[in-house]
Amino acid sequence: MLRLLSATLVALVIGMVAGPRFIRWLGRRGIGQNIRESGPESHSTKQGTPTMGGVLILVAALVPYFIFATKTVPSLVVVILALGSGLIGFADDLISQRRQRSLGLSGKVKLLAQVPLVGVAVWLALEYGGVDTRLSVPFVREGLDISWFYYPFAFLLIAGFSHA
Repeated sequence: MLRLLSATLVALVIGMVAGPRFIRWLGRRGIGQNIRESGPESHSTKQGTPTMGGVLILVAALVPYFIFATKTVPSLVVVILALGSGLIGFADDLISQRRQRSLGLSGKVKLLAQVPLVGVAVWLALEYGGVDTRLSVPFVREGLDISWFYYPFAFLLIAGFSHA
């Protein structure tokens, strides 16, 4: 319990201390949201809002993980997914900034980039993390083994939750 509270406190301090500085740094560099003229009028207020905030979120989450967490395969799978998703988001924001337009990576490219990421994460979880391919189904004692279909099933879940 003490490790959990310590990790939470470290994440909070990183967010509260580094957050405002990071936002000011992004603002000084002109790294802000570009809004399409064809977009809704209500989005115009977002013009210039700093982007790439996911970097701060990842740092605030991963620093306590590396300091306090017991490293297990399932926790490393989560770290791999977080870092990979963060890399996709960073590339999206970077492309938007370089083009000076709000259109970064297309949705199709983001999904295609997630395929190998989720594939590696699911393989690690199945091979080394004690995860099996059976789903718990009411009234089915042994569960429903979806075998190889676990890969696309996991992809749909992970992609769905990360793009919700």
